[in-house]
Amino acid sequence: MKKIIFICVNFNNYQYTEKFIISLSQQASIGIKFELQIIVIDNSTDVLDSVRIRKFCSIFKWISYIKSDSNLGYFHGLNIGIQSIYPLTYDHVIICNNDLVFDSMFCSLLCDLSIDKNIFALCPDIISRDGLHQNPLLIRRPSLLFKLKMDFYFSNYYFALISSFFKKVVLKTARLFGSNASTELILITQEIHSGLGACYILSPIFLDSVKTLYYPSFLFSEETCLSAQIHLNKGILMFVPQLKVFHDESASLSKMPSKIKYGYGKNSHWLLRHLM
Repeated sequence: MKKIIFICVNFNNYQYTEKFIISLSQQASIGIKFELQIIVIDNSTDVLDSVRIRKFCSIFKWISYIKSDSNLGYFHGLNIGIQSIYPLTYDHVIICNNDLVFDSMFCSLLCDLSIDKNIFALCPDIISRDGLHQNPLLIRRPSLLFKLKMDFYFSNYYFALISSFFKKVVLKTARLFGSNASTELILITQEIHSGLGACYILSPIFLDSVKTLYYPSFLFSEETCLSAQIHLNKGILMFVPQLKVFHDESASLSKMPSKIKYGYGKNSHWLLRHLM
């Protein structure tokens, strides 16, 4: 029987963590094809939120709850969970947001996959609330033009607002006319440059080698760091569309004022741009 472990981070939104856990407790073939374990890292600053999620986790023997000393951010929180396990005892280590609901066949289909040793990360088909497929994030390494667009976006907060507005208009127009050719093109199993940071299935061999996820910032651009760390270690990322996850996007960040979020993103972009 295979062993699968999920590591997620909770931050002042225990309701999402509860939904996350319930979706995993209802996985097809649990206890038959695979054993399941979950580690919840609690970054919460809300004492009541921590009390509630700790109590809920205690219901399940296969869930471990770890309270961090402070809000460490996403990847630093995940690192606490990673460092608390011996990766090689598992077949699959999944690191993820807590605002996810997994398709009931997710773990069963994952167990059926044949994965080459040089594949260090699988990136599932992550579907947002409005039906957008958020993976692959980047199929190829970013071009100079892409980098310059990101430089422009993070050069000024008001430039970013205008850019985001026009992007939303374009997406709404495309949906209005039923444009789905690009979606059909990318929804095939393929090697990619990077996947959305909300969920990765990581190779235990990779994790045992690197010990920790490299991330020198607080929030945002985690994908850039993980992609660089994988490629530096001569591994690849693979997009696997049959593995489906539903994403209530940025549930934690929704409580944060937009200008503060932009500031975190700007800091991470310029700090990590050389890794793109």
